[in-house]
Amino acid sequence: MPPGPPKMAAAGRLLAGRLALVTGGASGIGRAVCQALAAEGASIVVTDLNNHGAQETTDSLSKHADNKHINYSLDVASGQEVQKVLECIISEYKKPPCILVNSAGITSDEFLLKMDEETFDKVIEVNLKGTFLVTQAVAKVMVSQRVTNGSIVNLASISGKIGNLGQANYAASKAGVEGLTRTCARELARFGVRCNAVLPGFIQTPMTDAVPEKVLEKVKKQIPLARFGKPSDVADVITFLVSDRSSYVTGISIEVTGGLSM
Repeated sequence: MPPGPPKMAAAGRLLAGRLALVTGGASGIGRAVCQALAAEGASIVVTDLNNHGAQETTDSLSKHADNKHINYSLDVASGQEVQKVLECIISEYKKPPCILVNSAGITSDEFLLKMDEETFDKVIEVNLKGTFLVTQAVAKVMVSQRVTNGSIVNLASISGKIGNLGQANYAASKAGVEGLTRTCARELARFGVRCNAVLPGFIQTPMTDAVPEKVLEKVKKQIPLARFGKPSDVADVITFLVSDRSSYVTGISIEVTGGLSM
């Protein structure tokens, strides 16, 4: 049988007609999130400092009758850049995003006794301050333009909950993201905007590619499901959290770890 009309097909997608802004979308979890949301009909704004990777992500996204994808270079630690990109998005789409996924993040590992101040500050600036700046800017336009189905998802980490050797800066930044998420959830609920966090465990991404094989094998033995996660494992949870299927869920942290922290 021939396929049904495009508009009917689009209507059946979970996120048809929604506009999503994803930071850190050039690779890894961020790219998988962009692909998962686009597959459900959302229009995606891919942002990252890596222009080439962001363009590759944009080119890989599913295209339907009613969605359109673009990408911008963005340093999330710059409030000025965040505001400029957001203005461009609203000008392009004639509406603000109703979905925000803060996936941008970096690591710069060193043991506590050896870590210098600059290394600590750099990770906090991107992972925590960047999440704050983007969340604040997007939340302001969601509220001012009366977006009632807004959903914000912040990428924290299991390291922020249980700690991790050599990651005092990263663990602190991600613990901060969880606290920020819960506060945003309390403040934005009355405006119809939900805010949740996802805590990935060891997910196979460019970030974990730098971890020595010996260390990875040791970690795998601690995971009850006996495997590392895929970016799509995290993206599937985020798709649920930004959709209406989680309309009564806000202020929570969902661990996607294969049981690592049990």
